[in-house]
Amino acid sequence: MTYLYPGGEFIMEFVFIRHGESEANVLAKNNGGFCCGRWDCDLTEKGKEQAKRLRGCADIKDADAVFCSPLKRARQTAAGFTDNDVIIDDRITERTLGDFDGKWNYDLIRINEYKKYFNKDLKDTFRGSFTARTPNGESYVDVVNRVTSFIKEISGKNYKKVVVVSHVIAIRCMLKVIANLSEEETISLKIKQCEPIVMHLTEDAMEEKKIRSLTTLLLHTSGMRETNEFEIIMRDDKAEVCLYTVKYSQDGDVRIPEKIVICDMDTVIKLCGDCDIISWDGFDGQLPDDVLDGIDFTLKATVNGFRTIFAKGSENFPPHFIQFLNGLYEILRNG
Repeated sequence: MTYLYPGGEFIMEFVFIRHGESEANVLAKNNGGFCCGRWDCDLTEKGKEQAKRLRGCADIKDADAVFCSPLKRARQTAAGFTDNDVIIDDRITERTLGDFDGKWNYDLIRINEYKKYFNKDLKDTFRGSFTARTPNGESYVDVVNRVTSFIKEISGKNYKKVVVVSHVIAIRCMLKVIANLSEEETISLKIKQCEPIVMHLTEDAMEEKKIRSLTTLLLHTSGMRETNEFEIIMRDDKAEVCLYTVKYSQDGDVRIPEKIVICDMDTVIKLCGDCDIISWDGFDGQLPDDVLDGIDFTLKATVNGFRTIFAKGSENFPPHFIQFLNGLYEILRNG
């Protein structure tokens, strides 16, 4: 199966391979309701044969490198079709289901605190939602964030073709990154075992992930002691960066200006790009089970002329969030 991203100059070819049949696949097929996640199981004999049949496959021939998840079922798949060294990368491992990894649904449902994860419509559960997590687990958004880092790094190297041996959720998320798929399209993708998926990465695909312009940005943070808002408004080739303290009253919220600075637009765009805020879109960081209170945040931004970014969380932040917050404070100090 080949996906071609429309338009743009060809950069490189990715060949994604889901591992062969694993012991967990058999358990889920024969008994149903098994949460595998990062439970580190072996391939079955059938899975090993599936991997061996990939030897000599034209889609993976002459690859410059083979990248592989650290889990055994992926490493055994790679060993089945290549004798060359493979590069292990944690960013392409399977989504962890945290406390549910390697557990049966019927055992989990008996535990009161876990019942709520199964008594919902599929679209609202950790299996059907892009943002829902299991306790100590990852959401689809979390996986997208880490595989985006992988794709960006590999696309900057002097490769023409790379093979990536990974897992169903991780591959779905990598296809989303390259082909700019919607959340619904991503979740519904069928990823078959040991059937190569060839993806042509183009400059246009990577351009989607870059921040070229910023129109407005509003970051709201709220904690026990204070509530602040950072607002950025572009004015010609300059950026107006504002810090407000928010005071609550019966007559409504009041924003009190603490500091306003004018800086070069490029300074703000570089900070947004370095922290990869475009990948935060859709992030919904739920309060960790072991935390009673913390900092809440919401971020709304318009970038690249029309694209809207929205993220929120409660003591659960997207990658580079603290770096971004510190960067805003630095701009305000130096302004």
